Amino acid sequence: MWELAGKVLVAAVAARSSWVVGKGLYTSYLGSWFGRSVKVKQLGRWAVITGATDGIGKAYAFEMARNNLNVVLISRSEERLRNVADEIASKYNVKAKTIQADFTERNIYNRIEDEISNLEIGVLVNNVGMTYDYPKEFTEVSEKLILDLFHCNILSVTMMTKIVLEKMQKRNKGLIVTLSSMGCLVPMPYLTLYGALKAYIVFFTKSLANENRSNNVIIQCHVPALVATKFSGFTKPNILVPTPMESVQSSMRTADIPVLIYRTMWFHVASQKTEVTLYLATVANFLNKWISESIMNTFANSFFGSFRSKAIARNKKMAKRETRVQQE
Repeated sequence: MWELAGKVLVAAVAARSSWVVGKGLYTSYLGSWFGRSVKVKQLGRWAVITGATDGIGKAYAFEMARNNLNVVLISRSEERLRNVADEIASKYNVKAKTIQADFTERNIYNRIEDEISNLEIGVLVNNVGMTYDYPKEFTEVSEKLILDLFHCNILSVTMMTKIVLEKMQKRNKGLIVTLSSMGCLVPMPYLTLYGALKAYIVFFTKSLANENRSNNVIIQCHVPALVATKFSGFTKPNILVPTPMESVQSSMRTADIPVLIYRTMWFHVASQKTEVTLYLATVANFLNKWISESIMNTFANSFFGSFRSKAIARNKKMAKRETRVQQE
């Protein structure tokens, strides 16, 4: 009896593991081989990208322009917007429109809607987001930062989607990509609010994708892990950390697969002419479902606690240096 139970358990674990790995490979590669990419040029003339002046957002802007879409770049810095727009215009034969907006504010959306109301928008990339300056306990987070986090991470996605979705529904085509984070899959002590807000984005996207299946509007959530950006703190790519463009192009290869695309771990080998990127399927999601919650919590506390300790030590060192300079 116990032998049979053991075999059943092993078979269940093997079946579940095969499903997770197979699903991950499908969403990363096999899906594109079976025609699950989408020609974004056929969706409309314009792509709107929030947080478009750096990192993943900038990479999405260049990828849309490379696919012959005009781009609307929305971000906080007017100067950086102009620089990115000039880069795109010099490289691709497309238009680049800029809108300066601070997504920590609530009163920006009527103006944004007015400025893009006459454009045929085929793609919206909800990329803008923010996190803590360094990991800290929830009680240490100021009221201002709490509101800024809510506005920039949640209100931006919700309102920008509302602005463009109705017209996409009327045209019966469109693509909306929202950016979440692996932080929505595992506990994030000391970044508690950030992880919770990213979980909202996943649930919002999944629900909205199901709601719009009959409208032919693709709504996808891109869930990257570490990407070589200033936001992540990893400025140099390596075997596990892709560049922003690698992350974006992988997402676009499977842009016709709705709902949820995990990008939780990468191995990539690049040369001048070829690039091979092998995706190990939904690692964090797999661990979250199969590993004991107490083990995951212990790991998360150790991992993020270490980041917190290093940040505090770095801040103290910088404060001492500034005090020394002032005294001199």
